[in-house]
Amino acid sequence: MGQPLCRKRAGNGRHFMQSRTGTMANLGFALAILILLAMAFFVSLNFRHLSIHNDWAMHTLLVEHSLDSLTMHLARAEINQLKQTTVKNKTYEAAFRLQKNAILQLVQNLRHLTVDNPAQQHRLDKLKPLIQMRLVTLQEAKNENSHFSDKQGKEMMGQIQNLIDEMHEEESRLLKLRDRAIVDSMQRLKIKLMLGGGFSLFFILLSIFLLHRQNNVRRQSERELKESEERFRSLYENVSIGLYRTTPDGRILMANPALVRMLGYSSFEELARRNLESESSYEPGTPRSRFKEILEQDGVVTGIESTWKTKNGTLLWVRESARLVRSEAGEPLFYEGSAEDLTERKLAEKKLGESEEKYRLIFNNAPLGIFHYDKEGVITSCNKEFIRIIGSSREQLIGLNMLNLPDGEIKEAVKKSLSGEPVYYEGEYHSVTAGNITPARVLFAPVITKTGKITGGVGIGEDITERKKAEKEREKLREQLLQSQKIESVGRLAGGVAHDYNNMLAVILGRAEMLLAKMEPDNPHRSSVEAIMRAGKRSADLTRQLLAFARKQTIQPKVLNLNHTIEDMLKMLRRLIGENIDLIWKPGETLWLVKMDPVQIDQILANLCVNARDAIKTTGNLTIETENRTIDKTYCDLHTEAVPGDFVVLAVSDDGSGMGEETCAHVFEPFFTTKAVGKGTGLGLATTYGIVKQNKGFINVYSEVDKGTTFRIYLPKHTGPPSREIENTAAEIPQGKGQKVLLVEDEGTLLEMAKVMLQELGYQVQAAAIPAEALSYCLNNDCWPDLLITDVVMPGMSGKQLADEITKQCRGVKVLFMSGYTANAIAHQGILDKGTAFIQKPFTLGEIGQKLKEVLDKPRQ
Repeated sequence: MGQPLCRKRAGNGRHFMQSRTGTMANLGFALAILILLAMAFFVSLNFRHLSIHNDWAMHTLLVEHSLDSLTMHLARAEINQLKQTTVKNKTYEAAFRLQKNAILQLVQNLRHLTVDNPAQQHRLDKLKPLIQMRLVTLQEAKNENSHFSDKQGKEMMGQIQNLIDEMHEEESRLLKLRDRAIVDSMQRLKIKLMLGGGFSLFFILLSIFLLHRQNNVRRQSERELKESEERFRSLYENVSIGLYRTTPDGRILMANPALVRMLGYSSFEELARRNLESESSYEPGTPRSRFKEILEQDGVVTGIESTWKTKNGTLLWVRESARLVRSEAGEPLFYEGSAEDLTERKLAEKKLGESEEKYRLIFNNAPLGIFHYDKEGVITSCNKEFIRIIGSSREQLIGLNMLNLPDGEIKEAVKKSLSGEPVYYEGEYHSVTAGNITPARVLFAPVITKTGKITGGVGIGEDITERKKAEKEREKLREQLLQSQKIESVGRLAGGVAHDYNNMLAVILGRAEMLLAKMEPDNPHRSSVEAIMRAGKRSADLTRQLLAFARKQTIQPKVLNLNHTIEDMLKMLRRLIGENIDLIWKPGETLWLVKMDPVQIDQILANLCVNARDAIKTTGNLTIETENRTIDKTYCDLHTEAVPGDFVVLAVSDDGSGMGEETCAHVFEPFFTTKAVGKGTGLGLATTYGIVKQNKGFINVYSEVDKGTTFRIYLPKHTGPPSREIENTAAEIPQGKGQKVLLVEDEGTLLEMAKVMLQELGYQVQAAAIPAEALSYCLNNDCWPDLLITDVVMPGMSGKQLADEITKQCRGVKVLFMSGYTANAIAHQGILDKGTAFIQKPFTLGEIGQKLKEVLDKPRQ
């Protein structure tokens, strides 16, 4: 194995000269650096003074700007209050209040800005009460009995302006002094830069000269040192670091045992057969060409890391330090260097790096806000989500001491976590760095080492804004559902009451009508019977409103254009609301068709217009609008009764007294009214609500007190073809021709009354109180009627089931249904099937006569 060489020492005289030259050069450089450092210190000190003077100048300008703003706001306050006094407009009053708040805030700002100036503070002590007194005089100026005169106000403003002018003069004086200080600082800075630069340049040039001389001496010494190498075999053979000498073309000249073992060879001779220039020696990522390039350029390599391959092909990480030895002619002779095995450390670093990368990915991309803090409560790191939750920036959050936050709960949570106890915090966090408020839930947990030492803490936070919104939305939906259920329950009760009431009204009206028919015009009791008829009809109207609210009102829908129907009503509506109210009609263009009973539209408009009329005390506007509207899922999420689809919107607006939130919450409840006793029944809007629901629509109300009210009714768009309606009118009551009628009604008094009415009209009547009795009569007597008149809802069997049984036995029997309301047995959601004959109870003799003629004249199917 080759042996290493050491260099002989040069003569003492040459070494002494080289050392002395180097010391002088170093001394020159040191002096230059010291001068530069001193110059930098004095320049920075000068800049600091300059910055302080500049800050004070800016402070003075800020005070003057605040004084100008104060003067401006005082002038505006006087102008606004003067306008309020003359015009009596609330807009100017609100503007005055804004100006007043701004003036008081500016006075407070001036108090803080001039805290360093006792003279200005003294002027503010006199200025503040004068301003407050002037604001009081301005505010009371609108009162006719104000005890302040205009002269007093002008005197106050004169005193205020004098004090402000004095403060302006003081700040102008200070600004001149501070501007002079800035100019002086700039002059001193220029002088220091010139002197320091000159001395530094001198010592740098001197040092360069001395270094050049030292290099000449060192080159001569190196030529002598190459011939004086000594052997250090013990160190060379036993050191753990690999030592080598190679030629520039890659041949290994020398290598110590440590390097032989490191590369997996058994002897130096075996290693010497390897050439470092071959591809198998270095990894492509760290080529030997780069190693050689640095050596030949700089002559030395220190601590370069590269990857070698061992004998069996495994990778070996090494740290190399080497130098290039040249001949006297300057030609490269060989490389001498050392190689330290870093493989184990590199593998450990790789694993650590992978672990850190995984943590970094989790930390930066976690859906939760994560942050670390030290034992003092100072935030040391945080991820993107935490920055987003707080709404601040990384620069503002890093270094923030949480123990200094104003939120006591957070401070207590941080303290407990640093004592070893995990703590949850939930609440609205008021960010001191961003100024916003975020609902958040945060876990504060201690970071504990294996030895049990607490080194700090970690926080894991969650933005619960959406959760809070969802909770509020759920509560809102729950309240809307309860309101809807309450209205639905009241509707069912109203429908049931109206149905029973209709049966009794049918008897009253029927008997009264037959009695009137038999009375002479001069009969003294005729007026009493007519009064009974009028009261009965008014009661029937009341039950119709109840049925409309309960969505059980019998309707005859038609396909129609809402604009045409409303236009036919406008003349009547104008008479209804009176001349003091302007009716504005805004029809929508190309309006979609709807399928609805026109009578119900008349009811809706009449109810809404009467309410609008009552809400407008003197004069005002009532606006009726129509438009097409498509409702999406987002709208439905906020309005529980809405459904997605195409709708025709009918909007009725007024500029009357309006309603508060509490009134709007109950406005569709039956018998709820805000009108005086005797002025309203409380069924108008309840009826409107029922009609809209019966037609598969929905209604919204928006109102503000003293601003007005808008009702928006959404009716579903009709997609089928237009219907053809046939109108039948009768000038007189049609009479029967002895046809057989089977009458079925479970209400005894109504059954008896209807039987008498039918007999009066010339029909043969067989009455039955229950469906079973009617079926038994037909089957046992083999007698089938020409017409079956049956109630819809009866015990044991519905009218529809009875009709099915009878028509099954005798297909020629015609059927007429009657009811106080139409239930699901005869109609779907209160709408009659096409071709079904129906009459609403209570009915008059003329109505039943006309309906019987229509049914009997229709051809048999």
